[in-house]
Amino acid sequence: MSNGQKLFAAIAITVGFIIYGFYWVNTTTKIGHDMIAFSDAKGFWRGEVKPSAEGNLLTQKLIPLRAVARRPNVPMFADLDQGSAESYRRAMNPWKPYYVYKYEAARGALRVGEQARPREEDALWVLETDVYCWTTREVLNIEQPLPIYESLEDARAGTNPIKGNYVFRYSDQIEDRARQSRLTKMAALPVLRREEGKFWSFIRPDPEPQLDHDRPYQVCWLRWDGNDRSASVRLRVTRAEFEDYTGGLQKLLYDWTYGSSSDKSKAQEDMIRTTQRGITGEKDEGRGKQFSITDLETRTQGIPHPSGLLVSGILNELQADNIKNRLKECLAMGNDRTMWGRTEIAYVEVDRIP
Repeated sequence: MSNGQKLFAAIAITVGFIIYGFYWVNTTTKIGHDMIAFSDAKGFWRGEVKPSAEGNLLTQKLIPLRAVARRPNVPMFADLDQGSAESYRRAMNPWKPYYVYKYEAARGALRVGEQARPREEDALWVLETDVYCWTTREVLNIEQPLPIYESLEDARAGTNPIKGNYVFRYSDQIEDRARQSRLTKMAALPVLRREEGKFWSFIRPDPEPQLDHDRPYQVCWLRWDGNDRSASVRLRVTRAEFEDYTGGLQKLLYDWTYGSSSDKSKAQEDMIRTTQRGITGEKDEGRGKQFSITDLETRTQGIPHPSGLLVSGILNELQADNIKNRLKECLAMGNDRTMWGRTEIAYVEVDRIP
């Protein structure tokens, strides 16, 4: 091979490496936007996401990513380049779930909004380290002492517990709650996700918050298979949402008793959509109508502890009688003033919801 040929080959190889480098960067950048992989310490979502028709991000199971503040007074800002100091707009509302529209991995920032279809000026930026991802409004209470862990690996192995006998009883929190006129504290522990059917990731109040970080919450793991009363799963719900749910149950039972087969099928499908929206906190009824029957099944799989109508609808008279009895209990819960408190928010055990 002549010197000229060697030079040409070297140039070709160099150009090839440059082209491959551009391809690799572009590909990994795209994957970074399609895949959100956060650490357990940060407590945000880990897994594939996709944009919805409205532009907000959905999990693989078609559940909206929702961000909640992980500390008081989390700043929301308008310009990612200027940052929170220069373009501050407002603070996040405590325990208010915000839709996630964009993730800038390199800068560790999320663009979020309260509405499903926000105006451009209402979608603001928050730092990834300032928020948790709470896709549903499911929460845990730990009624009997159980060990909790810092990571899923420790929970699997049963080693290095943060605390060997942790409790967060519902009755204790409700008693404290009744003495407060305005509540920003949770009466139960928000569930971030569930793995392998028995490992629960949740947020608890940090018993030793770092003074320089102002983060009074801590991500933990619990091993619980759901088959005993040592813990319980609840749904954080407003009174208006609960009343809509019980109204849907009444219609479902009416159509089952008096409607045609198509009426029964339609009423059951509508009730599943309503139930899913109640668990995920989606307020726009039109959003649920975009999902097919197969999509509804997928969404149910994305809920950590599905129960009631999400697992089995009304298929026979015996199930209809059971729903009637549970509906009576729901109506009684709706009228129980001590259950709702001044905030008109209740924590209802999911196993008590039809």
